[in-house]
Amino acid sequence: MSDFAFTSDYTVGIEEELLLVDRETRRLAPVAGAVLGAMEVDSSAAGHEAYAAQLELRSPPAASVGEATAALASLRAKASAAGAVLLGCGLHPAGGMGEADLVPASRYERVADEMRGLLRRTPESALHVHVGLPDERAAIAAFNGLRRHLPLLQALSASSPWWFGIDSGLASARFSLARAYPGRGVPRSLRDLDELEELTAATLAAAGMPESTFLWSDVRLHPRYGTVEVREMDAQSSLDDVAALTALVRAVALEGREAPPRAEEPSEALEWSSFRAARDGTAATLLDGGSQRPLAEIARDTVERLLPFARELGDADALAGVERILEKGGGAGRQRAAFARGGMDEVLRFLVADTAGGGSSTVERASRLWLDARAARDLERLAELTAADATWVSPVDGRSSGRDAVVAQVAAGFHETDEFATELLDYEARGDKAVALIRNVARRNGDELDSRQALVFEEAGGVVTSVRILVDDPEAVEAFWEDEG
Repeated sequence: MSDFAFTSDYTVGIEEELLLVDRETRRLAPVAGAVLGAMEVDSSAAGHEAYAAQLELRSPPAASVGEATAALASLRAKASAAGAVLLGCGLHPAGGMGEADLVPASRYERVADEMRGLLRRTPESALHVHVGLPDERAAIAAFNGLRRHLPLLQALSASSPWWFGIDSGLASARFSLARAYPGRGVPRSLRDLDELEELTAATLAAAGMPESTFLWSDVRLHPRYGTVEVREMDAQSSLDDVAALTALVRAVALEGREAPPRAEEPSEALEWSSFRAARDGTAATLLDGGSQRPLAEIARDTVERLLPFARELGDADALAGVERILEKGGGAGRQRAAFARGGMDEVLRFLVADTAGGGSSTVERASRLWLDARAARDLERLAELTAADATWVSPVDGRSSGRDAVVAQVAAGFHETDEFATELLDYEARGDKAVALIRNVARRNGDELDSRQALVFEEAGGVVTSVRILVDDPEAVEAFWEDEG
């Protein structure tokens, strides 16, 4: 296959499809065009997918998973600054059937004409991981290796337990919706690129489609770009989980460089395992070595086997995040835990806050949830996470006491500026204390502020009891907030 562009040595790129929701109701909001127009980023970094209530954010090819997810974190922050309220999961938990406005573009008009009502059910959001490959042997080895790991990836990424406001009983309801499209599923294994070329030509002729990007198997090779792509993982709210899943994909691809040829599992068996993975998520049992084994055992054994490859790639810390996914029950488990706390409103609140916060292994701490609510501008949630007698100490505003006063201090940043964006740079918690490093960028009365601040928290009983602010340049911050005249 002469047009295969081998130029990369296991570089990694990530695409994540994130839903757009209304700030107050958290229902789907078809505002992608307005958000993209305000983001001021290159079209290669952010764009439309088929749905008007969805953005696709794209990292550039990166040398490490950390570099790729940092690019996504920056794009999430830019989308938020452009007015977007982002929600990361496979399906909107409360989206209604037919609530699926499409983007007016020729590609999607063609897909809509071919797929009819399938495309107009509800927006589906996926996480796509691309790995650059150095040669044809590496391409076939990575493709076949990732194909074998699709059920494991499906279980770990399952993050859509609700469909149309109803608990589906599945960990990934999106999986079952996606399977209604032709060509979705586990592809057959490949001997070489000539076989891929023949298979692609025959499939395009049968589908009446012009080129291979209209073919949607769960893992596919891209001859034009020299990459292998894993396509059918659910989108995630937590960037930590994105990093763990991406590190797993990349390590499997690299492992193929040294793995000897082996007999490949039939697609029929892998399809059943993928369904069981989508149904049960991290609680699944899957066929492994001829018998059913708990998903957690398979995942831990896989991480241990792949750790040398992850270290070689600089992704060992990211790969370790698989253990956190298992402990928390993945995206589906975290959403069901949120529902147990406060019903569907809490699920939506949690997803928006977690997506805005960029993910953290300590996301359930009161101070971290407080930061996520602040980033999402969710003052109601912020009040719930603030103690009635909480204190706020700032070098600019002095000391304030009481829940209402603390929330008012936070609200001032949103309501008393022309533009305001915040980014969480670092967070660490120990005992009943936590420290967050944030960056605030604001515009007010023609003045601009770009300030790094440390927020020192104390918490007790699941709420924040004290916030103390340290700023990099108190005089500049004070001057920014002075009244005109």
